[in-house]
Amino acid sequence: MKKTLTEIVSPNIKALGVPIVILLVLIVLSAISYKIAFSKLSAQREELTTAKNVEKVLINKEAVLSQIQGEVGSYVDAAALAVPSQNPALAMISQLKNLALNKSVILSSIKGGSESTTQSSLMSADITLGIEGPSVAIIDYLKAVNTLAPLSTLDRVKINQSGGSARAEAMVRTYFAALPTKLPAMTEPIKELTAEEKDLLSKLSQLTAPMFINLTPQTPVVRESPFD
Repeated sequence: MKKTLTEIVSPNIKALGVPIVILLVLIVLSAISYKIAFSKLSAQREELTTAKNVEKVLINKEAVLSQIQGEVGSYVDAAALAVPSQNPALAMISQLKNLALNKSVILSSIKGGSESTTQSSLMSADITLGIEGPSVAIIDYLKAVNTLAPLSTLDRVKINQSGGSARAEAMVRTYFAALPTKLPAMTEPIKELTAEEKDLLSKLSQLTAPMFINLTPQTPVVRESPFD
C-alpha cells in the first residue's frame, strides 16, 4: 500500500521539531545574553569615561593649586580681615581710635550699636562716634575710614563748624558674614579667580589690619600680696 505525502513528511517534521525548538531556545538565550553583555559593556565604558573625566579634573586642580599655593594664604587672610566671621565692632572701635591719633582729631564719644542682617546674609554692626578737631582734619579722618579693615561704610555724617574748630557726628557701619558651611565636591572643576576678583583681593590686602584679631586669655597669676 502506498503512503501518502503527509504520512511520509509528518514523521520527518516530528523528528526535526525537537532540534528546531532547541535551536530557537538557543537563539533566544543568545540574544538575551548578548543584550545583557552589551548593557554591562556600555555601563563599564561609561564608568571608564567618568573615571577619566574625574582624573582630568583632579590633575587640573593639582596644577592650579600648585601655581597659586603661595597666594592662597594671603588671599584667605585678606578676605578674613575684610569680612570676618564674627561681629568686628570691638576691632573696628580700636581701629577708629588709632586712626584718630594718626589724623590728630579727638573722639569725644564712640559707641557700638545693634546688629542687622541684609538680604544677602551679610551682617553689619553700627558704631556711632563724635569727632572734634579742625574741619580739614575731620574730613581727612572720615575719608580714611574706608582704608581700614574690616570693611565699613559711612552711613551718616553731620559736621558743625564754629570758628577754627569743628565737630562731627558719624555712624560707621562695619560688615561681617558667616563662613561657608558647604565645600564644593572634589570632582567639581576648580574655578579660577578672574582678573577683577584678583584685583579686589589685592585691594583688600592693602587695608590697614587691626592691631589685634583675637584676645588671648591670660593665665591666672598667684599674687604674693592680696593688696597688689
